[in-house]
Amino acid sequence: GAFSLAAEPQPGQANETDPSGRTGPCVLGLKDVDPFDCCFTTRFTAAACYYQARGEDSIPITASGNATLVVDDWELPAANFGATIARVPIGFTSALTDFRVGINGGPLGRQFFLEFTCEDIAFPPA
Repeated sequence: GAFSLAAEPQPGQANETDPSGRTGPCVLGLKDVDPFDCCFTTRFTAAACYYQARGEDSIPITASGNATLVVDDWELPAANFGATIARVPIGFTSALTDFRVGINGGPLGRQFFLEFTCEDIAFPPA
């Protein structure tokens, strides 16, 4: 089965992670295209590229806290990890390692405003 994790930056996270001080929307400053700063927007692509370079096909995630299963208007508290840490590998494909955010259409056809692949990222030595 598949699932998604709704996520957003912790309050003040952009201020701490972007040394340039740019904490607004990443793509053209448009909240409707991408409401998050560039560090948060690109984090999963960078993580996927990091683990792909090491021969892995998933990102190891650890989680603690509460989990709730939501289907339409129905909710079921599924787990309280509290002191327990859940280890959940997140698989990825080229859809994640080839990052593209943009707008379709317009006079020139498809226009991407932010695009990069793993080859564009330089990681420090392990």
